[in-house]
Amino acid sequence: MNLFRPINASALVTIAAISVSIIPAIIHISGLTSESRQGTVSTAGDMEEGDTEDSQANLPTEDVGAIGHNRKCIECDLRGVDWQSRDLSRINLRQSNLTGANLQGSKLVNAVLIGTDLSQANLSKAHLYGADLKTANLQRANLENAQLLHASFSQANLTEANLENAELRDADLSFATLQNARMHHASLYGAILRNADLAGADLSEADLRYADLSNANLEGTDLTNARLDFAILPDSIR
Repeated sequence: MNLFRPINASALVTIAAISVSIIPAIIHISGLTSESRQGTVSTAGDMEEGDTEDSQANLPTEDVGAIGHNRKCIECDLRGVDWQSRDLSRINLRQSNLTGANLQGSKLVNAVLIGTDLSQANLSKAHLYGADLKTANLQRANLENAQLLHASFSQANLTEANLENAELRDADLSFATLQNARMHHASLYGAILRNADLAGADLSEADLRYADLSNANLEGTDLTNARLDFAILPDSIR
């Protein structure tokens, strides 16, 4: 008995036609799956200010590698996220919740963190050069040895934050709340501290040369051995 029967030409044509129709479908499904996985992250060019589509999605921790430059995740729930030593430069996390997040040693250069909740977050040794943290909540955040040059903390809440040895040269801290903040040996050279609330803060051995402290609240502030050369001081301590 002959078990191997030859396949006629018409059968081969039918098989080829089926393959041609199936392969594009598989590719299309694969593309949709890839898009669905990345749907929580949008590029900065995709949406204008105020757009809401995809902006409020929760960003899974494992997707941090897909963020890259010029990404944003607005009003996202990122509590306790572990992004230690990550490059998050230029990311937009405006009004997101990063309470207790681990950002130690991360690069957040020119990041947009307006109104972001970073309370109790670990930002020690992080690089936030030029970052925008206006109205952000940084209560009890750890910013020890952080690089914060030219960063904006205007109207931010830094109550009881740890800013020891932090580099805040030319930073904007106007109207910021820094009650009981630890700023021992911090560099605030040329920083703007107009109307800042520094009541009870530790500024011992801090560099405040050329800083603007006009109308700042320095009640109970420790300025032991602080450098105040050419600083603009409030009337209360002139």
